[in-house]
Formats: sequence, C-alpha cells, structure tokens
Amino acid sequence: MKVKGYTEEELIQLLNSIERTSGIGKRDYAIMALSVFYGLRANDISSLKFSEISDGQLAFLQSKTSVMYQANLLDKVSEALQDYIQNGRPCSDCEYIFIRSSVPYRKLSRSSIWSIVCTHLMKSGINIGSRKRGPHAIRASLATHLVNNDVPYHIVQKILGHQDPNATKRYAAIDFNRLRSCALECPQ
Repeated sequence: MKVKGYTEEELIQLLNSIERTSGIGKRDYAIMALSVFYGLRANDISSLKFSEISDGQLAFLQSKTSVMYQANLLDKVSEALQDYIQNGRPCSDCEYIFIRSSVPYRKLSRSSIWSIVCTHLMKSGINIGSRKRGPHAIRASLATHLVNNDVPYHIVQKILGHQDPNATKRYAAIDFNRLRSCALECPQ
C-alpha cells in the first residue's frame, strides 16, 4: 500500500529534528507540536491567542467551522509553548501567541505556518517523495494513526474538531493489512 501520510516514527523524527535553542526554533517546535499532537489547522495555529489557553486547556473558536474546539494540553505541548513564550518570544505586547521574529511584531499568517511545517519536513531527513508537505498532511496523518490504532471515530472527530462525522472518514486512510485480518474466507 502506498503511504500518503507520515508514519508516527516520521512525525517523531520531524519533531526531534527541530533546533530549539533559538527563539525561532522554540516557536517552530511549539507550532509543530500543536500540528503533530492535535492536528490543528494552520489558520487556527496562527490565530491562537493567550486568552485561549488557560488551566491546562486549549479552547478557541475554529476559523473554518466556527465550532468551539476544546482539548487538554498535553505536557509536551504545554512545555513547548511555555519555552517559546518565556524564552523565545521577542515581544510581549501582542495578543497572538505566534508572532514574527522581527519588527513589526505581528501574528504569523496561515501561509507562514504552512511554510514552517514544509521547511521542517524538508530539513528533517524524512524521505518525502510525492507526499504533501503542509499542516494538512500532518493533520491527515494524525487522523490515520488514530483510526488505525482503534480510536473510535467519534473521538477522532472530537480531536480534529469536526462537526460532520463523514469529514473524519475522508482523512483516515484504510490500513488494508488490518482489514485483511478481518476478512472471511471465500466459499468454494
């Protein structure tokens, strides 16, 4: 079966390949962590505000669906956000979490998030081949891994912030080897 998305090992390799000593590296790692662990859309990452993170919770109105997204912050993601905010963010005046690294300090655009994801995929040493390179590819990979690890569709739907259950099914690639193990023998 041809792999469309990225394996769990490749996503870990991607995260581990990001340099985290500079402010830009800390920012990019936090962005990638939100993408890899939550499958957030680029526009939602770029529009994330400080007011939308509190008490270990991430809660914001999704830009695409206008539906509220809520999730507990995973320790790895929380640590990445704290490291960027406390040790890498160049300005404290902007309400948006992810901002440009130089003046004028303003929120990153959706295309900037796409560029960050694409750049780190290219630098990670992963053989990308003909696979897609943006945040949507990471989102689809997360959905596929969750479904293939027997996470029920309604939970995957919640994680991805979908309102329509059929939207989740479009993301999830079928694991044909696991499907074959369920097949019945053909009668003679």
